[in-house]
Amino acid sequence: MSASASSWSTGLKPLWIGIGGGGGGAIGGTEGAGYASVTIGLRLIPIVPEVIIREGLSGEGSTLLHHHGNIALGARFLLPGTPLLRPNLRLAFSHRHDAPFDVFKAKPLAVIFGTAEGITHRSGFETGGGIEVTLDPRGVVGLWVQGTLVVLPSPGLDPVTGIVEGGVSFALGPARP
Repeated sequence: MSASASSWSTGLKPLWIGIGGGGGGAIGGTEGAGYASVTIGLRLIPIVPEVIIREGLSGEGSTLLHHHGNIALGARFLLPGTPLLRPNLRLAFSHRHDAPFDVFKAKPLAVIFGTAEGITHRSGFETGGGIEVTLDPRGVVGLWVQGTLVVLPSPGLDPVTGIVEGGVSFALGPARP
């Protein structure tokens, strides 16, 4: 590892957990969506394998129309930054369940776990980038923000969703030398 790579990764803790929320919607569509998310990653500098779980609702105006459950498995690539400011790029396989809101109201757990009748399963990929800001000198707590494009090709449904997400992050484990 080069001296510049080790200097920006010094002090990073290996387990990264992000809790947040976001909003967005179909690119070119009229529905807006809101999401809650949990991300867990393992920092194998500079690559962070991660899993993201999102649950969200979408609609037009004040009318809720759909529930969306999404899981993404991929990697976050940490870019050179400083100990307090870390940019990144992401690429992941993405799978989403889309359910009409009345199906979600009738059987919420079955919809969340993807077993309810009347839901659509879609798979594709997502990509994006973001930045994390460390808030404390120990490197445990931070804030993060990222932009994500989710591409889920499917006849008759919007294929691309844009999401802006942000939240709080926690880093755990022994600091890297």
